[in-house]
Amino acid sequence: MSIPQNKEVEEAILCCCLIGDTFESISNLIKEEDFHYENHKIIWRSCLELLEEGVTIDMVTLSEKVKSHNLFDTVVYLSDRVQTTTQINDYIKILLEKSKLRAMRREYMLALERIESDGKSDDIQEKIDRELDQFKPIERETTHIKNSLDIIKNEYDAITKGEYVPS
Repeated sequence: MSIPQNKEVEEAILCCCLIGDTFESISNLIKEEDFHYENHKIIWRSCLELLEEGVTIDMVTLSEKVKSHNLFDTVVYLSDRVQTTTQINDYIKILLEKSKLRAMRREYMLALERIESDGKSDDIQEKIDRELDQFKPIERETTHIKNSLDIIKNEYDAITKGEYVPS
């Protein structure tokens, strides 16, 4: 049984974070634990720290930030992977779905352990329901992604046409 994850999607999201103000636009939609790979969690956390410090997130600043974690080469690799943010909406939906599936898998495995240790069915069901209820807000949040993505796409288009005027 394989753990739900998509390395390419995680990498694509992190790549998009290096383009313009993308990270700032999506940072409230994704949590560190939505990433499966530990290196990707560290890079996401580093982006959050840079944002909090008021530092522009790009290949140079992020590489410097993750140097102590020996992830310099990973950031350089990521910086060449994706050149546009037009698909980020799709990437985020996939990432959140995989994250939700991992959480469900984890909770059901814990439920199996509780069953095997002679737990009470009502208690087990209540814990499963409570854990899965945390994912209901994800469905609402993903509808807000499109608005952020439209802003990013418009700014990116303006930059590529030489018409960008910073606000």
